[in-house]
Amino acid sequence: MARYLWNNLSRISDDDMRDFMREVVDRIYTVLLRLNDRKFVERMDNYARLMTRKWDTPKELPELL
Repeated sequence: MARYLWNNLSRISDDDMRDFMREVVDRIYTVLLRLNDRKFVERMDNYARLMTRKWDTPKELPELL
């Protein structure tokens, strides 16, 4: 019953979420593969700074692993 109620409230379908998660994983995988490519890292850093300039400063989570 709870799943049925959530489906009525949700604005994203399971298929859309699956597609989104695949895209996220593929992007992270690509970045990890190219961490030794200095020009790629510089472009990513510049893009990240541009896209996140209004965000709060992130906090490190030392207990994560």
